Amino acid sequence: VAGGKETFDIAVKGDGGGMQIEFTGSGAADWKFEQGAGLVETISAINIKTAKMNGQDVPAADMQAMVEGMIIGQTTTSTIKIDEKGKEMVLVDTNGVTTNCKR
Repeated sequence: VAGGKETFDIAVKGDGGGMQIEFTGSGAADWKFEQGAGLVETISAINIKTAKMNGQDVPAADMQAMVEGMIIGQTTTSTIKIDEKGKEMVLVDTNGVTTNCKR
């Protein structure tokens, strides 16, 4: 398999340099399989739709400008397990984050 492109939804909530940030949106990534490594995904685009800082609404464009440089180009590698009985693919990245993809 040569690889391809994917789209995803994103929701982030946490500490961002001493302030609480929260945002939702969507994004795009490129993916490929690497023998012996698993699934490698690289984020290529992000579009922030809603944003908050310290619980207050802020313009999505402001949050986009703040986080885009930290997110675009980030790469993660995941191991792959196919669960034929449950008809899903289970990915576990190097940080231990599990993603279940059901068919």
